[in-house]
Amino acid sequence: MLIDVPFSRADEQKVRALAREAGLSVEQMTKAAIRLYSDHHNKTKAGEICMWSGDERRARDFAGSANEAPSDGA
Repeated sequence: MLIDVPFSRADEQKVRALAREAGLSVEQMTKAAIRLYSDHHNKTKAGEICMWSGDERRARDFAGSANEAPSDGA
């Protein structure tokens, strides 16, 4: 089965770069991306939570002073 996807030039360059970096063909990279997305989608649909190692820091950076512990008034 052939799926003809009209990638933009920028998207095609990204896919080719990722494939080259991973030592995969464009077809292998595309299949791996679909498997990864499908697995992630199914897990989140089942109620699992996805977290990345930098999430806590990014949340603190985003919230800024709103994320700090309240002071004791001193």
